[in-house]
Amino acid sequence: MARVSRLRQRLRRKVVAKNTLIGAAPAMIELYKRIAQVAPTDVSVLVIGERGSGKELVARTIHERSGRGTRTFALIDCAGLAEGILETRLFGRERPGIFEESDGGTVFLDDVGSIPAAVQGRLLRVLRDGEVRRLDGGRAMTVDVRVIAASNRELSIDVAQKRMRADLFYQLNVVTLRVPLLRDRGEDVVALARHFVARQAVALGRPIPEISPEALDQIRFYPWPGNVRELEQTMAQAVAVSRSLVLLPEDLPVLTSEPEEEAIARDWPTLAELERRYIDRVLERTGGNKTQAAAILGVARRTLQRQDRAQR
Repeated sequence: MARVSRLRQRLRRKVVAKNTLIGAAPAMIELYKRIAQVAPTDVSVLVIGERGSGKELVARTIHERSGRGTRTFALIDCAGLAEGILETRLFGRERPGIFEESDGGTVFLDDVGSIPAAVQGRLLRVLRDGEVRRLDGGRAMTVDVRVIAASNRELSIDVAQKRMRADLFYQLNVVTLRVPLLRDRGEDVVALARHFVARQAVALGRPIPEISPEALDQIRFYPWPGNVRELEQTMAQAVAVSRSLVLLPEDLPVLTSEPEEEAIARDWPTLAELERRYIDRVLERTGGNKTQAAAILGVARRTLQRQDRAQR
């Protein structure tokens, strides 16, 4: 029994682990290779990817596989802080800032393109010279910090539009890693869905449910505009509300509420049927008022009356 208990605890630790890159899509394999190459070095890394694609996880993986892995990993959301607060948090005032606190470790600057122009010069000094000076004066201090930055857009555009200093961009962009979109990763979406289901079930102290074939089809074909973050939240919600040992499509309401345009396109209606559906939709929006519907459609009211009689 003790051995079984130890195995269960080991499984729980493995399942609940958050800082794990998962996937075998070609783009992910290439990303793993690039991480393995860059992690042991101290060069600055720029991670590009859509929101929710896993940029922070890439940064944490680089940190953990580097010689700094046992030291501080500090995350700063550059878009989420007002200019004065961001500047104080980075460089310190009466107290140490994040660069002092993270000496010997890694600082991850998320949404780095949001850093105001007034702050960019100070950041450049840290990257170029390894020096930081608090905002209330005092001597410059030497810090040993690796910087990993992330953006959901191409920062070269910010440089061209004068929103980012070119010299700062070049300091940040020593190596660029690109995180693929979830919808471009094929069967990775299924592996990730099962991982998130297992993790949520373990966190709730429940048996790990299976995912029905029908639900898996929904997961495969949904476009996941919010990427991995949206998938994680969807599966966590499904496990939380379901009381079954099998997750069904109805446990995933966000995947079953298909836009009408997609549904229409998939069942290949005739032009006459498509016209009828459109008229019905406009009538629904106008509360059945044929005069208003005719005005929207650009036809005479009697045309709608003929359509109505024909349907009967």
